[in-house]
Amino acid sequence: MTPNTFYKDEILDFRPAPPGWSAYYLDEGDGGEPAFFPLPIVGWLIQAETEYHKGTYTPVEDQPPLNERPRTVAPAGVDTEAGFVHDVTEDDNFWLLRGPGLPAPTAEEAREELASRRRAKEARP
Repeated sequence: MTPNTFYKDEILDFRPAPPGWSAYYLDEGDGGEPAFFPLPIVGWLIQAETEYHKGTYTPVEDQPPLNERPRTVAPAGVDTEAGFVHDVTEDDNFWLLRGPGLPAPTAEEAREELASRRRAKEARP
């Protein structure tokens, strides 16, 4: 990548997730207490990264064909307003994934995560 390019994941395939997978989102609720909630993971996105020119938003010419690039797998949720699946790890306030049969996170885990996020934010210049 150069200062004049950026990367974007291209969705190559979608595989349904078995029931029970959830993405948890975390925010500071009223009074500073954590507010967290789950949304279902509907599947897994198989992706490959493409490099683009910043000025024109066109793909860089000298990269391997899409089917030869390294793959990533990302949890997929449904954007109910726009009506498409997307990588939930890119959502604001995404916290964690939990698989089938695993317990929901606790309020204490949520407090610890919020405290960690505050410390990280304060440490930034």
